[in-house]
Amino acid sequence: MERQLREENPFRYASYFYDEETKLYYLSMRWYEPLIGRYLSRDIVPSTNLYLYSENNHINRYLRLVPVTFNLVSDKIKKSYQSELIAKNRKKFL
Repeated sequence: MERQLREENPFRYASYFYDEETKLYYLSMRWYEPLIGRYLSRDIVPSTNLYLYSENNHINRYLRLVPVTFNLVSDKIKKSYQSELIAKNRKKFL
C-alpha cells in the first residue's frame, strides 16, 4: 500500500514535528499531547498556568518567545487583525 505523505514527512503546520511512535507533537520547545489537548511540559515564559500557550489569548498575544503583545501596536492594527480573524473563521463557528 502506498504510504501517505504525512507518514513520510514528520513535519506539520508551522514546523511542528509529529512523532509517529508516541503520537505527540514537538512544538519548538515543548511536547503537545493532542488527545488531551495539553502540553506535557512547562512553558519557559512565567505565567499563572505554565501549561498554556499564549495565555489562551491568541488574538492579543503572538510569538510566545517574544514578550511583545498587540497592546504595544496601535489599536487600529489590532482591530483590523481581529476583524480579519473573525471574518476568516466565521463559518467554523456558525
